[in-house]
Amino acid sequence: MKKLSKLASALATVMLLSSAPQVFAESVFSDISDKKYSWAVGYIEDMHSQGFISGYEDGTFQPDKDITRLEALSL
Repeated sequence: MKKLSKLASALATVMLLSSAPQVFAESVFSDISDKKYSWAVGYIEDMHSQGFISGYEDGTFQPDKDITRLEALSL
């Protein structure tokens, strides 16, 4: 439950900070192309294009991973 609330909070922040999302043909992050995240891809890509998020060094976004306090503050 705690993990779900962290993810929901992070995604809500991403959605609030972004303007109209753009959907790209190919995702910058290799792990969000799954149908499970199709609703969030536009928001994630938009935040990435504006420089708010960069993902991880291995080219992933890791949407199911718990975020640290530092990551939350940087958003």
